[in-house]
Amino acid sequence: MIVSQAGRQGQQGFTLIELMLVVVIIAIISAVAVPMYGEQVRRSSRNEARSIMMENQLWMEQRMTVNSTYLNNNVAPVLPYTQSPKAGRAKYRMTLTNVTAGTYTLSAIPEQGVDDKCKTFVIDQTGLRSLSGSPTLSVEECWNGK
Repeated sequence: MIVSQAGRQGQQGFTLIELMLVVVIIAIISAVAVPMYGEQVRRSSRNEARSIMMENQLWMEQRMTVNSTYLNNNVAPVLPYTQSPKAGRAKYRMTLTNVTAGTYTLSAIPEQGVDDKCKTFVIDQTGLRSLSGSPTLSVEECWNGK
Protein backbone atom coordinates (compact mmCIF):
# COMPACT_ATOMS: atom_id res chain seq x y z
CA MET A 1 0.00 0.00 0.00
CA ILE A 2 1.41 3.34 -1.04
CA VAL A 3 0.60 6.41 1.03
CA SER A 4 0.69 9.67 -0.80
CA GLN A 5 2.33 12.74 0.72
CA ALA A 6 -0.45 14.93 -0.55
CA GLY A 7 -2.65 13.85 2.36
CA ARG A 8 -0.27 15.25 5.00
CA GLN A 9 -1.63 18.26 6.88
CA GLY A 10 0.71 21.15 7.97
CA GLN A 11 4.48 21.31 8.19
CA GLN A 12 7.05 19.36 10.09
CA GLY A 13 9.77 21.36 11.83
CA PHE A 14 10.37 25.09 11.90
CA THR A 15 11.30 27.52 9.19
CA LEU A 16 14.43 29.63 9.51
CA ILE A 17 12.28 32.76 9.92
CA GLU A 18 10.43 31.23 12.88
CA LEU A 19 13.69 30.19 14.50
CA MET A 20 15.22 33.65 14.03
CA LEU A 21 12.10 35.27 15.47
CA VAL A 22 12.49 33.18 18.65
CA VAL A 23 16.19 34.14 18.87
CA VAL A 24 15.32 37.85 18.54
CA ILE A 25 12.65 37.60 21.26
CA ILE A 26 15.09 35.86 23.63
CA ALA A 27 17.73 38.53 22.90
CA ILE A 28 15.28 41.35 23.69
CA ILE A 29 14.19 39.72 26.94
CA SER A 30 17.85 39.15 27.93
CA ALA A 31 18.78 42.73 27.10
CA VAL A 32 16.17 43.93 29.59
CA ALA A 33 16.52 41.25 32.27
CA VAL A 34 20.30 41.15 32.73
CA PRO A 35 20.77 44.86 33.61
CA MET A 36 17.74 44.74 35.90
CA TYR A 37 19.19 41.72 37.69
CA GLY A 38 22.55 43.45 38.09
CA GLU A 39 20.90 46.52 39.61
CA GLN A 40 18.92 44.35 42.04
CA VAL A 41 22.15 42.66 43.17
CA ARG A 42 23.78 46.08 43.76
CA ARG A 43 20.70 47.31 45.63
CA SER A 44 20.74 44.19 47.80
CA SER A 45 24.41 44.78 48.64
CA ARG A 46 23.66 48.38 49.64
CA ASN A 47 20.75 47.25 51.81
CA GLU A 48 22.93 44.71 53.59
CA ALA A 49 25.68 47.30 54.15
CA ARG A 50 23.18 49.74 55.67
CA SER A 51 21.77 46.99 57.87
CA ILE A 52 25.23 46.11 59.22
CA MET A 53 25.94 49.81 59.78
CA MET A 54 22.78 50.05 61.86
CA GLU A 55 23.87 47.01 63.91
CA ASN A 56 27.20 48.74 64.56
CA GLN A 57 25.37 51.95 65.47
CA LEU A 58 23.18 50.10 67.97
CA TRP A 59 26.30 48.50 69.44
CA MET A 60 27.87 51.96 69.86
CA GLU A 61 24.72 53.32 71.51
CA GLN A 62 24.66 50.35 73.88
CA ARG A 63 28.27 51.19 74.83
CA MET A 64 27.22 54.77 75.59
CA THR A 65 24.29 53.59 77.70
CA VAL A 66 26.41 51.18 79.75
CA ASN A 67 29.70 53.13 79.97
CA SER A 68 28.55 56.77 79.50
CA THR A 69 31.18 57.08 76.76
CA TYR A 70 31.81 55.78 73.27
CA LEU A 71 35.49 55.23 74.10
CA ASN A 72 37.05 52.06 75.47
CA ASN A 73 39.68 53.12 78.06
CA ASN A 74 40.17 56.38 76.13
CA VAL A 75 40.67 54.46 72.86
CA ALA A 76 38.23 53.98 70.01
CA PRO A 77 36.57 50.55 70.26
CA VAL A 78 36.79 47.90 67.54
CA LEU A 79 33.50 47.43 65.68
CA PRO A 80 31.84 44.03 65.97
CA TYR A 81 31.23 43.93 62.19
CA THR A 82 33.93 45.31 59.92
CA GLN A 83 32.61 44.23 56.54
CA SER A 84 29.48 43.60 54.53
CA PRO A 85 28.45 40.89 54.01
CA LYS A 86 29.55 39.54 57.39
CA ALA A 87 31.01 36.41 55.76
CA GLY A 88 32.55 35.89 52.34
CA ARG A 89 34.07 38.45 50.00
CA ALA A 90 33.63 41.95 51.38
CA LYS A 91 31.71 44.43 49.26
CA TYR A 92 31.81 47.21 51.88
CA ARG A 93 34.32 47.95 54.63
CA MET A 94 32.94 49.37 57.90
CA THR A 95 35.00 52.06 59.63
CA LEU A 96 34.66 53.98 62.88
CA THR A 97 36.21 57.47 62.95
CA ASN A 98 36.05 60.73 64.91
CA VAL A 99 35.48 58.84 68.16
CA THR A 100 35.40 60.89 71.34
CA ALA A 101 33.57 60.37 74.61
CA GLY A 102 30.41 61.78 73.01
CA THR A 103 30.80 61.49 69.22
CA TYR A 104 31.57 59.03 66.45
CA THR A 105 31.16 58.57 62.71
CA LEU A 106 30.40 55.22 61.06
CA SER A 107 31.10 54.67 57.38
CA ALA A 108 30.44 51.87 54.90
CA ILE A 109 33.01 52.21 52.13
CA PRO A 110 32.55 50.19 48.93
CA GLU A 111 35.49 47.94 48.13
CA GLN A 112 37.49 48.37 44.93
CA GLY A 113 35.49 47.11 41.96
CA VAL A 114 32.08 47.48 43.62
CA ASP A 115 29.94 49.54 41.25
CA ASP A 116 27.89 51.64 43.62
CA LYS A 117 25.83 54.71 42.80
CA CYS A 118 25.74 55.70 46.48
CA LYS A 119 29.50 55.46 47.17
CA THR A 120 30.21 55.72 50.94
CA PHE A 121 27.39 55.64 53.50
CA VAL A 122 28.03 57.79 56.59
CA ILE A 123 26.10 58.09 59.86
CA ASP A 124 27.03 59.82 63.12
CA GLN A 125 25.97 59.56 66.77
CA THR A 126 23.01 61.91 66.17
CA GLY A 127 21.65 59.65 63.42
CA LEU A 128 22.54 62.15 60.67
CA ARG A 129 22.77 60.15 57.45
CA SER A 130 24.91 61.30 54.56
CA LEU A 131 27.02 60.10 51.64
CA SER A 132 30.56 60.84 50.56
CA GLY A 133 32.64 60.11 47.50
CA SER A 134 30.63 61.73 44.67
CA PRO A 135 27.47 59.58 44.65
CA THR A 136 25.15 59.65 41.64
CA LEU A 137 21.99 59.11 43.74
CA SER A 138 20.63 61.42 46.45
CA VAL A 139 20.97 60.78 50.19
CA GLU A 140 17.25 59.96 50.39
CA GLU A 141 17.38 57.50 47.48
CA CYS A 142 20.41 55.70 48.87
CA TRP A 143 19.30 55.52 52.51
CA ASN A 144 15.76 54.46 51.52
CA GLY A 145 16.91 51.49 49.46
CA LYS A 146 16.81 52.73 45.87
